[in-house]
Amino acid sequence: MIPFIALQLAGLAIVGYLPSLVNYLPSRVYLTSDVSPPPMNPKLQECLQDYVFERYANEESEILAVASRLDGFGSEVLPKALSKKLETVATGIRATFDRVVQVQTAQSAKEAFEGDYRPLHRAARFNQAQMRKLDLKIEELDQALVRASRGEQTDLSEEELNERRDALIAEKGAYQENIPADWETQHSAYKALLAEDKKAANQYRRGVDEAYMAFSEVKELVLTTPELKEMGAEVDRVYSVLSSLSADEATNTLKDLGKLLGQLSGTSKIKSAVNKARKAMRGDNPDMNEAMAHMEKAVDLYIAELTWREKAFAQMATPLQEIDSVISGTIGLRQQPRMTREQALYVASCNSHHKDVSLNF
Repeated sequence: MIPFIALQLAGLAIVGYLPSLVNYLPSRVYLTSDVSPPPMNPKLQECLQDYVFERYANEESEILAVASRLDGFGSEVLPKALSKKLETVATGIRATFDRVVQVQTAQSAKEAFEGDYRPLHRAARFNQAQMRKLDLKIEELDQALVRASRGEQTDLSEEELNERRDALIAEKGAYQENIPADWETQHSAYKALLAEDKKAANQYRRGVDEAYMAFSEVKELVLTTPELKEMGAEVDRVYSVLSSLSADEATNTLKDLGKLLGQLSGTSKIKSAVNKARKAMRGDNPDMNEAMAHMEKAVDLYIAELTWREKAFAQMATPLQEIDSVISGTIGLRQQPRMTREQALYVASCNSHHKDVSLNF
C-alpha cells in the first residue's frame, strides 16, 4: 500500500513539475499511431509550420537546387502543358522562401505588438465582462418593473427597483470609464495584424500546395507508365474482338475496359473514346461501325499517350524520385498521407505547451 501511495505522489510531483508532460504523452501515442491525422489537418498547421520553417533554414540551398534542376526539365519529351507545369513548380519553389519571410515578418510584428496590447486587452475585457453581468441584472430589474407596473407583487417596491436600477447603471458607467481610452484603436490595430498573419500563412500554404500538387501530377503520369503499358494488351484485345461481339457483350466488354483505364490518371481522353464506343452499342439500334470508329480512336490515343510516357519514363523517372525525396518533407509536407515519426514527435512536443489564444477574442 505504501509503495503504491509513494508512486502516486511521485507521479503528482512529476506532473506538477512538468505539466506539459500530461499533454505530450497521449499526443505522442496518438500522432505516432496508425490512425494519426494527415499533415493537412488544421490542428497541426502551426506546429508543422514551425517544423518545416526550421528545415527551410537548413535546406534552402538543396531545395533551390531542385528548382534549378526543374528549369526546362523534360521539355523534349513532355507535352507542352505538362512542361509548363514543371516550370510553375520551379517558380513556386523559389517563391516559397519569400513567402516564408512574409509569414515570419507578420508573426514578428504581431508578437511585438502583443507586449503592450496584452495588459490593455486584459483591462478592457475585464471591464466589459463586468458590464455584461450588470446588463443581466438590469434586465432582471426591468422585468420586475414591468410586473410592478401591472400591479403584480415583487420583492421590492417600484421605487426601490428604480433606485437599484440607477445604481447598477452608475456602476456600469464606472466600468465603462475604466476601459482604456485607446482600446478601440489598439484593438483594431491588433485585428489588422492578425489578419495579415493569417493572410501570409494562407498564401504560403496555398503556394506550396499548388507547387507540389503540380509536381505530383507530372510524377504520377511518368511513374505509372509501366501500368499503362500493361493495359495495352487489353486495349488491343478489345479492339480485335469487338466487331465479333453481340451488342450486350460489346457493351459489357467496353464497360470493363473503361473501368480499367479509369484506374490510371491521364487516360481520360482514351476512356472517353471507349465510353463513346460503348454508347454506340447501347439501346435498340446498336451501331458497330460507329463503335469501331471510336475504339480505333481510343487505340490511337493510347498509342500516343504511351509513346510520350515511355520516353519520359526513360529520362525522368529516377530524377523525379530524387527531386521528390528532397521536397516531399518540406514543399510537399502538407500533401503527404501521414507524418513521419520525426514530424509526429516534433508536433507532439510543440502541442504539449500551452498557447495563449486569449488575445484573439
